[in-house]
Amino acid sequence: GSPAEWSKIDAYRLWADPLGQYSNPEDFEACMKVGWSAKSLHFIFEITDDSISTDTLNPWNGDAIEIFLAPYRGSADIHQISIVPLPGKDFIRLSGFDAGDHSGIFSGEVHAVTQFQGNKRITEVEIGIREENHDKFRKNNGRNSLALQVYADDADSKPQHKLVWSPMGQSYNTSSSMFTVNLSEEIPTSLKGSSRITITDNEKVNLFVFGGVKGDKIGLYRNGLFMTEYRSASAASHLPDTFDISTLGWEIERDTLFITLNDESLFIHELFLAPRLYENSEEKRFDREIRNFVYMDRQASPPKNATLFIGSSSIVRWETLRSDFPELQIIHRGFGGSTSPEALMYMDRIALPYKPSQIVYYEGDNDIPMGITPEEVQANVRVFIENVMKELPETKVYILSPKPSIHRMHLWEKYKKTHQLLRELADGHENVVFVDVATPMFYKDGKLNHSLFVEDGIHMKPEGYAIWTAVLRKALSL
Repeated sequence: GSPAEWSKIDAYRLWADPLGQYSNPEDFEACMKVGWSAKSLHFIFEITDDSISTDTLNPWNGDAIEIFLAPYRGSADIHQISIVPLPGKDFIRLSGFDAGDHSGIFSGEVHAVTQFQGNKRITEVEIGIREENHDKFRKNNGRNSLALQVYADDADSKPQHKLVWSPMGQSYNTSSSMFTVNLSEEIPTSLKGSSRITITDNEKVNLFVFGGVKGDKIGLYRNGLFMTEYRSASAASHLPDTFDISTLGWEIERDTLFITLNDESLFIHELFLAPRLYENSEEKRFDREIRNFVYMDRQASPPKNATLFIGSSSIVRWETLRSDFPELQIIHRGFGGSTSPEALMYMDRIALPYKPSQIVYYEGDNDIPMGITPEEVQANVRVFIENVMKELPETKVYILSPKPSIHRMHLWEKYKKTHQLLRELADGHENVVFVDVATPMFYKDGKLNHSLFVEDGIHMKPEGYAIWTAVLRKALSL
């Protein structure tokens, strides 16, 4: 279409990065508009940038737009759409769209086109809605809101800017970090406010309130009880009122902060999810991901006697997991880039509390390239198993062999040694099974099947997961 079609709709400014820091508009400025029809969601972005650099292999490392969608805040059904603006035809990458899952809202049919005007680019996006949901959208029948978050990535900034609408946590990991967007047939006459929390050095709590006009009342409630009131001093709608609320004595891991603007509800913040500007301990690099998992558990209790899948990015990217194992109640707890020491570190938060009947464990893939020896991997997995056996003696553990990959074949001898040690470990425990998902990824002549991998030469295509599914279903006697 034409940008002129959007003339009656106000634009939202994407102003701050996920840590609450602001970009220089002379370097990077981004605005968006949102609309909908019975058949599609629509977006238009106007981005001014002093230079453009693109990366279609990993769009988030270049100039790109990332849209995160879910049926509602708190849903585990998260869709990611990454759009790289290119002359002629934009590049689009989808994640979280399962073609075999007809229960979702979105069809996976996405169109995008960018107009370049000097250092400005205008990108229009259409996201298809499944045909069986058209009437629901047209009538607002029980599906009159969505969860949405948008990132506009700028490659040349140092550190790289990711301007977002209202950051909280990580949108690809939890829909609780998204906005609730109401679908209305009326065009809003003014934009409502929003708020954001950041925590510096895990101590200083900063509150940002957008949308206030000078003199407006900003109320703070702690766990539902009134604490204090401020007055807005904002002179520009796109700039927030900023308050240091550290002295109010927060328990960061426990407290919920409720914000009102002129006595109307504005936003609720779980403080333990708020972006931290600084993490002091390097070994806790997955702290935010684990917080997100804990938050999801608070919102909806995981099923009992479930099968827990825990491990690194090969577990994270297993998007068809539930449809591949429809007989199982599944808890999906992958955190990409993790290693066996980190799975061990976090098992008391995202493994043992679930009391699963089965655990499918995948680590070691990242250990070897990071210099962790096969013997150290075996030792870490041994402690993991011993902790499970101590707390959950009836739980069975299935250890998946670290897979081969194009990019890491020079380390294959170390991976094979890891397989041998993990198999020996499993043989010594009645409730532990070693599952070899690596061997079927080779041809009969011993050569690795390169067609199973995506462009990075490490992660798998659906064909790779199909092999894993067949092997693991047999091991699970399904």
